[in-house]
Amino acid sequence: MKTLAVCIALIAANHGFAAPDPVRLKYEPTEPKFLVPVSPRGRDYQEAVLKILDKRWGLGTMIYDTVGDFFAVSVWGKDYADNDHDHPLHNFVTYLRLNGAGGSAKAEKDIDIPIDVDFALTVQRAWATMLLKSRYPEKSFLGADGYTAEFSVWVTSAGGVYGYTWSPKSGLTKEMVDLGVSLADYCKASPAERLTRRAKLMEQLQSFEERAAKAK
Repeated sequence: MKTLAVCIALIAANHGFAAPDPVRLKYEPTEPKFLVPVSPRGRDYQEAVLKILDKRWGLGTMIYDTVGDFFAVSVWGKDYADNDHDHPLHNFVTYLRLNGAGGSAKAEKDIDIPIDVDFALTVQRAWATMLLKSRYPEKSFLGADGYTAEFSVWVTSAGGVYGYTWSPKSGLTKEMVDLGVSLADYCKASPAERLTRRAKLMEQLQSFEERAAKAK
């Protein structure tokens, strides 16, 4: 009888009480329509970039990496005692060209370009609108190569909001990457070119914000 009880217990353990498989994403690769939430901790490359930026963060940042091309662009503002938000040195967009995508990443180029408050806040609104719609994917979307772009912004009452995308080919995620690249190009352009680039970027950012706000 004791032997029979042991056999029954072993059969039950093998068939009725086995640990369930962990939850997995469906393997039907598809492009997410929105950014995917990500923790602000535990990513060596991104943390290294944020350390380089230090206080130059808050109004919209993109950290980009792919083989042979590592850069970040960040819009931010300073506080002045006289609250002169139109001061030419109040708002900036920073461009960093980096020497690699790891915890030891260093800036090979570090440029701060003064911008006006309307430009800075237009970036913030566009970034915040999209980042606040971030959601976890239902299906797999990562690949073996391509690029990764991580976005972040400070939102009042929510704090720092972070999301990322991997090699989008279309849609709002691709547009947001393109806007980040355009901001980097704005920093690298000559002073004479920036006025034209600003006007185009403002139009694109406002259109992007409006469409992201309506997207589901």
